[in-house]
Amino acid sequence: MITSSPHSYRVSVESHLSPDWLSLPHVIEVAIGYDADGRPVTTLVLEAAYQNDLITALNELHGVGLPLLSVCIAPEAVPPTAEESAA
Repeated sequence: MITSSPHSYRVSVESHLSPDWLSLPHVIEVAIGYDADGRPVTTLVLEAAYQNDLITALNELHGVGLPLLSVCIAPEAVPPTAEESAA
């Protein structure tokens, strides 16, 4: 059996989404704001154990026509380096 620990991802889209997106599987946070040029941006934090979970969420966003701005591992999900752990 293959197991995987969940990872958190930050996905930013161009638009303001409603908090109703929290009801989707894997979405654990919705933050609404603006980018440096004043365009509306929503950042979703997803928790996904498998890449397929992330892809499913990205397909959902694509399916409603939302332009993706970025997808990255959430900073708190990245294990500290040996130097950071020693500090």
